[in-house]
Amino acid sequence: MQTIFLKIIITGLLIFSFARAQSQQPPKPVTAASDTIKTFGPALSDSSVLKPASKAPDSMSLTNALKASDSLKKITATSGNPAAHDSSLAIDTTYSFWHYRHFGIGAGWSLGSFPLFDEWIKGLPDSAKNIIGPSSEVPSFSIKEPADAYNILWPITVWWAVATSERQSLCLEGSFFWITKSFEAYLQNDSNAAQWVHWQQSLSVYSFSVGFDYKYTIPEEFFHVENAAKTSIVLGLSATPLLLVDKSASFSSSGIADSTIASAQATIDNRSLRGLGCAWKVGLSSLHRLSTAKGLEISVSYIGRWYGYFRDHGTPAVWREINPLSAEAGQNISFVSSTFEISFALVSGKKPHLH
Repeated sequence: MQTIFLKIIITGLLIFSFARAQSQQPPKPVTAASDTIKTFGPALSDSSVLKPASKAPDSMSLTNALKASDSLKKITATSGNPAAHDSSLAIDTTYSFWHYRHFGIGAGWSLGSFPLFDEWIKGLPDSAKNIIGPSSEVPSFSIKEPADAYNILWPITVWWAVATSERQSLCLEGSFFWITKSFEAYLQNDSNAAQWVHWQQSLSVYSFSVGFDYKYTIPEEFFHVENAAKTSIVLGLSATPLLLVDKSASFSSSGIADSTIASAQATIDNRSLRGLGCAWKVGLSSLHRLSTAKGLEISVSYIGRWYGYFRDHGTPAVWREINPLSAEAGQNISFVSSTFEISFALVSGKKPHLH
C-alpha cells in the first residue's frame, strides 16, 4: 500500500515538473494546415491539404490577359517613341540638311545712315519763296507732311549655299532693297482761301546687289543660342551693279495766276540717277529647325556700303542735283552708308532618301 502511494506521489511530481517546463517556453505558431491535421488526424495528412487545389484556366480569362499584354506592349512602344503616335509629325533630328546644298529666301529691316537723303532733306523748301518766288499770291506756308528723319531700308534676299561642310558654308547671295521719303507743303492766300498750292517732293532709292557670304559655325561649348540647331559668324562681300535714284516734284493749285504757276513749274526738278557700289557685312545668324529639311534663320548684321560713279544721262552727277544749296554742290556724288539689319529667312534643304 505504501509502495503504491509512493508511486502516485512520484508520478504527480513528474507531471507537475513537465507542465511547468512547457509553460515557460514561447508558444509555437499554429498554421491552418497543422490545425487541420490535428483535428482530422492522419487521414488528412496528405500533401493535398497543404497545397492549393489546381483549377483549369478559364478561356475567357486567358483571352483578356493576352489582350492586356498586347495593350501594355503598345503603350510601352509609343511612350518610348513619340513619333509612333503620328509619323507625319516626326522630325529626324539626326539629319543636318545644312551640311548639304540648301537655299534661303528672306526679308529684313535695316536702320542707319544714308547721306544721300540727309543732303536732300537740307534742300527742301521751308517757305513760300523757295517754291514760287518772293512776290507771291500765297505767302502762307505750312508743312503738311515732313520728310522722315530715319533711314529705314527694306531688304529682300535670296541665297544659295554652293559649298558646305560640317563647320563652314559659302553662299551666293542676291539682295534688293528700297527706301522712299516724301515731303508735302501747303501754300495759301491769307485773305482768299480759294487761292492755294499743294506741293509734293520725293526721293526714292532702289538697289540690287550680288555677292558671297561665308558662314562659320561656332562650337556650342563657346557660344550657343537656345533651341538653335547652329549659330554662325557671317562675313560677306557684294557688288552693286545698279543703284537707281529717282528725284521728283509736283504741285496742284487753285485760283493762282499764270505767273505764279510758271514760277512753281520752274522750281520743279525731276531727275533719275544711276550709280555703282559695293558692300561688306559682319553678322551673327542662328538656324532653328522647323522640320527634317526646313528651318528658320535669324540674322543680325552690320552692313557698310559705298556708292559712287553716279550718272545723269551719261554725265557725272554732282551734289547740286540733289540739293541746289549743297556745300559740295559741284562735287561728284559719292558717300558711305552704315546700317544695322535684322533679317528672317526660310531655309530649305535636301530631303533624306527614305529606304
